[in-house]
Amino acid sequence: AELFAAEAPEAVLARVGGVAADRESLRVLATELLRRVEGARARAAQLLAEELEGCGGAELTTLLRAGLDG
Repeated sequence: AELFAAEAPEAVLARVGGVAADRESLRVLATELLRRVEGARARAAQLLAEELEGCGGAELTTLLRAGLDG
């Protein structure tokens, strides 16, 4: 486990291995789930999955939240 301040800036978080690993796990899981969506929202889910594939860092959670809210 690595400790960091709760409100640490992105410059600090980007250097914490555990944060990077958690973000990568979130990206992989979200992408896999989005690719399984069927029906009327399948195309939107596919597009979001494609966006997430090339995304990293803090942008990942922002993009995922925006895509799921929209």
